[in-house]
Amino acid sequence: MASWVIIVDDDVTNLKMAGHILSKNNFRATALVSGKGLLEYVKENGAPDLILLDINMPEMDGFETYEKYRELEKKLGVQNTPIIFLTADEDKSSESKGFEMGVADYVRKPFDPDVLVRRVENVLSTHGKILKYEEEATIDKLTGFLNKYNAGLRISELCAERSGTLMILDLDSFKLVNDIYGHDMGDRVLSAFAGIIKNNMLFPSVFGRIGGDEFLVFAKGLEEESDISRFSEGVNQNLLSEAKRMMGPI
Repeated sequence: MASWVIIVDDDVTNLKMAGHILSKNNFRATALVSGKGLLEYVKENGAPDLILLDINMPEMDGFETYEKYRELEKKLGVQNTPIIFLTADEDKSSESKGFEMGVADYVRKPFDPDVLVRRVENVLSTHGKILKYEEEATIDKLTGFLNKYNAGLRISELCAERSGTLMILDLDSFKLVNDIYGHDMGDRVLSAFAGIIKNNMLFPSVFGRIGGDEFLVFAKGLEEESDISRFSEGVNQNLLSEAKRMMGPI
């Protein structure tokens, strides 16, 4: 799938040129003429893979737009989008300020097509590697849930901010599965159990694996006993069926 780049510049000529260069090199390009337009567009359509943001714009310049965009990401609960500043200035203090704020790179105007494409590709590649490392550090590979440390952090935050239900789930007598069928089967059961938990949860939730066969779930907005019972019964029934399918009748 083509990487999605939003270009923000009050100069329509620059927008057309950057859009043409990126589209020609297999990027999906969206052109916007103001920082305010960027914020409104992302609220409605989601965040892109990268933003090219002009510094010198009326009403809201690139620096202010950058700060407001980062605030918006926090409100939306999405990861930071890499941002490259666009500028025709040679002001080194302006460039230094941008890097101190966290901008990924600068591209000079008028555009050199090769330089623009290379810088966009380099930033996207670096950002992709960072996301991969962050995922490996936060996600339990077997289940795809948050690992113990990060589940504790995230769910603690949610418990302080939102109403819902906090649940700890584990597998009774799971040690017997490993002892009788081996650890490979044990891993298959844990992976299946994680999928069953997720598939039966009808409320927005955060899932974590906090031990060998222990899982932590915070379900936002889940407060009725009937809904909790429905979830519990669904998990138990599905797990029994899946265990019989994998290991045979008890």
